[in-house]
Amino acid sequence: MKNLRGILGSILLVLLIAITPIKIFAETTDQYSISYTVLIDLSHTSNFTGVESLVRELFDGTIYILLRSVKEADSLDPSIKYFTKIVYGDLSNFTLGDTYSSLDKLNPDLTIIPIASLKKSFSADEIDSLKMYLANGARTLWLSAKYIEDPKAVTEINKLLEYLGSNLAIDYTYIESNRSINKLVIESSVRVTAETYSLTYGVDKILAYAPSPVALRNITTDTWRPLTETDLRLYGNINILVVSGENTSISREAPQGRAYTYNTSPPYPVIVSETLRRLGNSTLIVSGVLPIGGYAPLITWKYGSELFNGLRFLRNMVLLYTGFENELRFFTQINTRITSILNELTSLIGNISGTISVINNTLSSRIDSLVARVNTYDQKINEAKIRSENLSAETALILTKLDDLRSRVDDIRSYVYMSIGLSIVALALSIASFIRRK
Repeated sequence: MKNLRGILGSILLVLLIAITPIKIFAETTDQYSISYTVLIDLSHTSNFTGVESLVRELFDGTIYILLRSVKEADSLDPSIKYFTKIVYGDLSNFTLGDTYSSLDKLNPDLTIIPIASLKKSFSADEIDSLKMYLANGARTLWLSAKYIEDPKAVTEINKLLEYLGSNLAIDYTYIESNRSINKLVIESSVRVTAETYSLTYGVDKILAYAPSPVALRNITTDTWRPLTETDLRLYGNINILVVSGENTSISREAPQGRAYTYNTSPPYPVIVSETLRRLGNSTLIVSGVLPIGGYAPLITWKYGSELFNGLRFLRNMVLLYTGFENELRFFTQINTRITSILNELTSLIGNISGTISVINNTLSSRIDSLVARVNTYDQKINEAKIRSENLSAETALILTKLDDLRSRVDDIRSYVYMSIGLSIVALALSIASFIRRK
């Protein structure tokens, strides 16, 4: 019996030692991620414009492309097969290597569904798979369509949004610019908030060609209205990411929308995010501008002579909403550091300006004092000069008088000498006369 217990104990020990590394490895692999995963669903659209550029921009991620059939892959650039994993089927059932999977099982960090031209509606199984995918939590689904490309695509996306319990909808109209040329080329920009700030990394302006505005919809009453800043504060789970420029309006060439009319003032929201509280707090992004697909999608970097940052913006969106944010954090750190340096420089300049002001005031005071002294000395010098000039005049007068006096003295001396001479002559004559008389 003791031997049996010893044998069983040894077996349990061996099993424990064998299982422990597997358990440790399993726990470890769940705690790290090599890269982000993105699924680009092209199974519902017939236009793939720009997908190759997007895939190349997401070089550090694992990218899946969903197509309906192998034949559709022929329309893609052959090189794309080396950078992506192409799967075939629909969101609820697609090939994955030698097996089959679904969106909720693959569970990518981000799923992008751009519908430029609707090819096939979402099945009930696909909608269920989408709901389960979002219910997994911490996932992002990006849905996009626009009225000018395909009104049916907008309807399909809006139906899906309703199934998912979203308060957002893409309106049945489009935006145009008020400029005289290229009226459908809308210069859009990121609405900067604490959440969206990192989206501005390397982004000045992005192209939204004839985008449809995103509206707020009450699913219960099916009432639509424009999405405003007040709604963002009221709902708390909605955020406007991208808006059209101020110099835009609802196109008169398009019908008035259910929310946005010709009288609705800009700017108009064209990309909006919503946190789905009933589906694992996952993020839903709704855009009336297509990231890829259709004419002049968001990824466009040049239209005519105008340059745009759509490619950089899309990368920022993917990095932010997959949680793969090291690159964006680096940008934020650099910007924070630059801001800190600028603040320090501003403070230093302020201190220097204050010091210069003090020095300037001191120097001004001393210069004013020196000027006052110089003026005093100058006044005294002028007074001395005047006195000197007066003294010179008096001296000249005295010299003149001395000259007159000298002349008179000389005259008197001449008179005296003459008188003495005459006296001597007279005396000599008197003596001579006296001698004669004797």
